[in-house]
Amino acid sequence: MADITIVDPLTATENPTNSYAWRFALHNSVADMGNHSWFAGADIAAEHQSFPDGAHASYMGIGGGIRYFYNRTYGFEVGVQHATKWDYTSSAVTGSVNYSASAPTTYSLALLWIPAMNINVALNYAPNKPVYLVPANSPGTGESWSLLVDYGF
Repeated sequence: MADITIVDPLTATENPTNSYAWRFALHNSVADMGNHSWFAGADIAAEHQSFPDGAHASYMGIGGGIRYFYNRTYGFEVGVQHATKWDYTSSAVTGSVNYSASAPTTYSLALLWIPAMNINVALNYAPNKPVYLVPANSPGTGESWSLLVDYGF
């Protein structure tokens, strides 16, 4: 879930007066069903923050993913997240304008290899799609690649 941080340009700082968040998740996992193992999950989450000057921000999103392994050695992971609501209302001082952020669906993919119990290798890919209030101000898109080599001793 994304962290909502709001800074009023007039004061350069904001501390929430009221804040709440909740999350509901369902998970399923299977280990060693023949040569197959997996962990899957889906969730829905929300967050709301109110500020002393009347500004407030709200977020609600859904997501899910699966991590699958064959023979506990080779696997893949897929994750998807979509913000169903991401709103910000500016402070009453500046005129209480309501903004709805454009939050595209994001996903990530990973190839996994575990050659030994203490060695993990993962190649991750995730396209970058930024969240923005005004479509004309969108910084564009990109992609992110990472290689993880984890050795436990």
